[in-house]
Amino acid sequence: SIISLAYRWPLCIDPQGHASSWIRSVEADHSLFVISASKPEYWRDVEKARGHGRLILVEDLESHLHPVLRHILAERFVCSNQASNFGSPK
Repeated sequence: SIISLAYRWPLCIDPQGHASSWIRSVEADHSLFVISASKPEYWRDVEKARGHGRLILVEDLESHLHPVLRHILAERFVCSNQASNFGSPK
């Protein structure tokens, strides 16, 4: 699928919830942590899940991202001896 082969983190505009349901079912066995951005201080849940190495699905995002989430998306990660940057292509 496009989401699993993308070089960047996926952004799904999903008013009917189909993409969210699909991601939940595909990642059900991989400790997916679902976070609602409409919850006050949702970024604390993002930091907690990230600290435990869990997959994160953030729902209900508005056009403004919290600085913590923006920082995470811009970070570089090393996986399988290759550097990966969520914010731009490899």
